[in-house]
Amino acid sequence: MFKKRNIIFIAIIITVLFSLNISAESDYHLRLTEGSGEVLMNIPVKVGSEFIVTFIHSSELEPWDDLFEVSEDGEMILREIRVPSTGPGVPSVLPDDWEFEIKDGYFIYDSVDIKYKTLDYIVSSISPHYLIINDEKINLVELSENWAKIKFELSK
Repeated sequence: MFKKRNIIFIAIIITVLFSLNISAESDYHLRLTEGSGEVLMNIPVKVGSEFIVTFIHSSELEPWDDLFEVSEDGEMILREIRVPSTGPGVPSVLPDDWEFEIKDGYFIYDSVDIKYKTLDYIVSSISPHYLIINDEKINLVELSENWAKIKFELSK
């Protein structure tokens, strides 16, 4: 009986230590939920890590990239916008604190620094959206369905 209790106690200690180690590796989870509230993905992320939401613009048929950074206070900060042209939806007048350059055929708006608690996207096969995180490119339409509403948020 004594040995069985020791084994159970040791198993509990190992489980607790293992769970603490996993949570120490990430500060937050990037949670993607569908409009119904169903969790589609829960990706561990660290403060300072970056992810990109890219989509194919429906009229230009070119990729537009939004680069976000995970902040200490659990917000997603839009750091950079990359677009191939200055068409519809692109700022024509820059705020004073934004930076701008043309590089590798892209117009790059840097130091955007807009903070979001949540990001909401409607994804479709007409204008495919992708999440690029941890060197992985995830097709958001395939993750859910055509015309799905997907919410991004950070959680502990």
